[in-house]
Amino acid sequence: MRPGSFDDLARTLAEPMPRRRALRLAGAALLGSVVPGLRPLAALADGCGPDTHCIDACTAEGDIGACGVESPNACGQIKCALTGCLHAGEKCCPGPDQPWICNETDRCGSPNGPHCVSCPEDRQCGKTCCKSGEFCASPNRQLCCRKGDNACLVPGAAQGMCCAPGKQCCFNQHGAACCGSDQTCKGGKCVCKEGQTCGEHCCKKGETCSNGKCCPKGRVNCGDGECCKSSASCCGGACCTGRETCVGGAKGKQCCNPSRISRAGATATCCPSGTVATASGCCPPTNLNCCASFDPAGLACLGPHDVCVKGACKTL
Repeated sequence: MRPGSFDDLARTLAEPMPRRRALRLAGAALLGSVVPGLRPLAALADGCGPDTHCIDACTAEGDIGACGVESPNACGQIKCALTGCLHAGEKCCPGPDQPWICNETDRCGSPNGPHCVSCPEDRQCGKTCCKSGEFCASPNRQLCCRKGDNACLVPGAAQGMCCAPGKQCCFNQHGAACCGSDQTCKGGKCVCKEGQTCGEHCCKKGETCSNGKCCPKGRVNCGDGECCKSSASCCGGACCTGRETCVGGAKGKQCCNPSRISRAGATATCCPSGTVATASGCCPPTNLNCCASFDPAGLACLGPHDVCVKGACKTL
């Protein structure tokens, strides 16, 4: 058993839990101590074998689901690190490495504290537990709202939502909505008193609705980002201007000046500001061994009397 695992087990078993869950946890810990490194359903963790999904291990009478982590092995097949099988009245709480099982009425705790936290009576909301600063607006809908909000519920249905102060509740048989001060409720939908209705917004004079957002006439909404001149100038949530080109990278799409576009990898990326693009990546402009790629005649060296050879400057 790894160092500290007995203490972890003791601390976990000290938390309030059903007897059957305590037995499952103890059994799993004992198995790991007898065969170090062995994880449930992952005896061949470093080898090849058939896909082993967590749910396939929970087929006994009374099992209603599985709580575990699935990941590919060295051969690409699915393996399961099973915490345990779920039974009626239990739920699986996600963790950074391995999930844990709690009672359905408990609140999921944290890896460094109690895993399962009993819900105070004043925050119990059906089968869920409201967070601190919330109240139970509807136990049947398991709807928790922040203090000060108003519950907007559809009578005789499961739909409902929380409306912030100053918002008007608006509903029909299909759903609920919260109308702003410049809107009115008509047939269960929020409609602008003046101007064009655009989702939850009201477009003013000189604006038009573009994909649920009010933009100046002639411009388009770039995915809830800026309003651009045309869809061609959209780059993620920004607008490319002038000679800029939209390129993708590890941090997503961004507008980039051609002098900073590096094509060293499989995907064109934008070199950080203050650097230049080279055949091999991005270099600071003060590095005389860099070859700048923005020269119309081809790769040009930044240093005097040098020539570019395979992405690096050589002295003549």
